[in-house]
Amino acid sequence: FILIQELLRVMRTIDDRIVHELNTTIPTASFVGKIDAGQTCKELYQSLMDAHTSRERIIKNCIAQTSSVVKTLREEREKAQDDIALLKQLRKEQTKV
Repeated sequence: FILIQELLRVMRTIDDRIVHELNTTIPTASFVGKIDAGQTCKELYQSLMDAHTSRERIIKNCIAQTSSVVKTLREEREKAQDDIALLKQLRKEQTKV
């Protein structure tokens, strides 16, 4: 779970630096003729969309895996209602979801 959090933090970098990205993407008056602003903006947009798609895929995968663990723990909990450790683990996994 910590690994996924770190991966998401790294993948969020482009969003966190959007002002910087825009400032470096849109040319100043002295560079207007040297840089195709439209193409550069399209590339930035595509980069953002790729990052969002990738991040969404990872989040959904994490939810699916954790939900599967929760389902298994619930089934085990029904069989062993007195198991406090199992209950704590179930609650921990539910919190992740």
